[in-house]
Amino acid sequence: MLKQRTNLFIFFLYLGDMGATLLAFYCAYWFRDVFPPESYAKLFPFSWYGNLLWIIFPTWSLLFYLVGLYRFWRGQGFWKELWSIFKALLISSLFLGAAVFALKYQFVSRVFFFLFAVFNLFFIIGARAFLRKTILFIL
Repeated sequence: MLKQRTNLFIFFLYLGDMGATLLAFYCAYWFRDVFPPESYAKLFPFSWYGNLLWIIFPTWSLLFYLVGLYRFWRGQGFWKELWSIFKALLISSLFLGAAVFALKYQFVSRVFFFLFAVFNLFFIIGARAFLRKTILFIL
């Protein structure tokens, strides 16, 4: 029974992380598109940026797993988890930047890229904090 609860919790962590990542992606695009300073060019269509999600989801999933973010966290401190999230997102973002460069996706805005990384960090921390409180309440 405990193993099933652990697996269910990990599944919800994964869904929360990917949902937060998708939300961060949309928010970064929207924020960059709606509030462009005068010196920046208009953003390319979202459909062009949507192809990045084919890189983002597998990369984030693999690196989050490798960093240990999908292990049951009882006993693990929040700051340790926060540090692991930061490391995983930093490595993932560097990989995404390298992929964008290698694929010659010159349309990707650097401001969008930065906003995505920042939004993603805060949204994942928020989703995990919410799940942590919810799971502790339920279990």
